[in-house]
Amino acid sequence: MNNESIVYVEGNILITTNKFKCKYMCCYCTIDIPSKATIYHNDLVIDDNFKNSYFTKFYATGGIAAYHIGDILIPSNVPILIKNFYDEIEKYSKLLTSLEKIELKPTLNRLIFIGTICALDVLLSETFLALIFSDKKLFINYLNFRGKSKEKDYSNGAIEQKVEIEEEIRKTIVEKTHFQKISSDTKILYEKTLGVTFPSNSDMEDHIKFRNDLVHRNGKTKKGHRIIVTEEKVNQLFLDSKKFVSEFANTVKPFSELND
Repeated sequence: MNNESIVYVEGNILITTNKFKCKYMCCYCTIDIPSKATIYHNDLVIDDNFKNSYFTKFYATGGIAAYHIGDILIPSNVPILIKNFYDEIEKYSKLLTSLEKIELKPTLNRLIFIGTICALDVLLSETFLALIFSDKKLFINYLNFRGKSKEKDYSNGAIEQKVEIEEEIRKTIVEKTHFQKISSDTKILYEKTLGVTFPSNSDMEDHIKFRNDLVHRNGKTKKGHRIIVTEEKVNQLFLDSKKFVSEFANTVKPFSELND
């Protein structure tokens, strides 16, 4: 049931569609043909009509070329996602001390605070997508947790497992999951899907609530008072977010290593 589909091409792969996504591709491959692989004895052209699952692995003895660079492979690399977060914090930290006009500092501080929370949201969202779309078992765990109507058929292999189904799930996660609710939605999602203990996050919850006032009320409290975002407040956010992400990275590390 959890065996992933394998395509072995004795030739080249040409991708002419931007709808194609898969877990893994290897060109100029010299390995023995895997058992139960679907074998193409000539070049393979992947167009809009080509049906596959995200979890299909592709091996080609020749090269791989595409018209739509950047639209082919998922999932993202989890260590790179985490590095990107730290890079964003470093940029914001430099920006925090770059402005000389004192009257603009409160506005800059507010934008940096908001941007840092957004970077955390992106990290949590993209890491979750990267993990469940890199491992079919985790994908099915998610379906079981959400009680999706198609999950039983999918996990039992009773229906064709193809990218349209998986794209529907991906869209649901991106559009309907509030990853900034880290003590509720995100914590439950990670723990139920991965079977891990999500890092403690009370400090980050306070920062996120503060950020919501900055965004949804344009920097004012519910009573209409202007919120002043000090440089000390931003620096504390940097410290707390880096601590949280460090613990988070250790939590998901075993799963990302399985798919390196």
